Amino acid sequence: MSAPSKSYWPRLIIAGLLSLVNAGLGQCYRLPANSMAPGLLAGDYVMAVPVDGKAVARGTRVVYTDRGVTYLKRVVALPGDTIYMSAGELQINGHLVPEPYANHDLEMDAINRSDFDWQRAYLTNAIPPAGYHASARTWGPLIVPPDSVFILGDNRGASMDSRYRGFVAQTAIIKRPTAIYFSKDPESGAIRWSRIGTRLG
Repeated sequence: MSAPSKSYWPRLIIAGLLSLVNAGLGQCYRLPANSMAPGLLAGDYVMAVPVDGKAVARGTRVVYTDRGVTYLKRVVALPGDTIYMSAGELQINGHLVPEPYANHDLEMDAINRSDFDWQRAYLTNAIPPAGYHASARTWGPLIVPPDSVFILGDNRGASMDSRYRGFVAQTAIIKRPTAIYFSKDPESGAIRWSRIGTRLG
């Protein structure tokens, strides 16, 4: 019997991933926007598995719910962490965090500054709330409250995340994405074969 052709393997991968979904071991999601680019793109379909109440590590991509809507973003800070951003550089507990996955090409500073007012209640004593003026690229330091995490999109200039919407309860995290099982360019409709089967750490 001859070996399967290269075009056969993506279909085999899709079938394998969907079999896990059908067995109740995962769930599928389609990314509608580029808030997690460049690692995940609009039109990517990902499979995600339950977290089963397990704690997630910093840097982990997660699926969570917020006000009835499901999102896929990255956890960057955990309960008790002090988080701070200056000129787009993220710091956790006084240490600069390398973020090779982050995209800073677009900026979101030209928005309503009142979107950051919620942060005042979580400032450390180093910053008086009355004199606090945050932006998308410079904010904090904030202390993450118990049982909550701070979540950011990788595409910092195109992501509505914890900077604007506040902390996310750990109980709201429901899944962890594991692989791209299908990908289709939302504009051209072309299937992006090279992305199919990509594992997500």
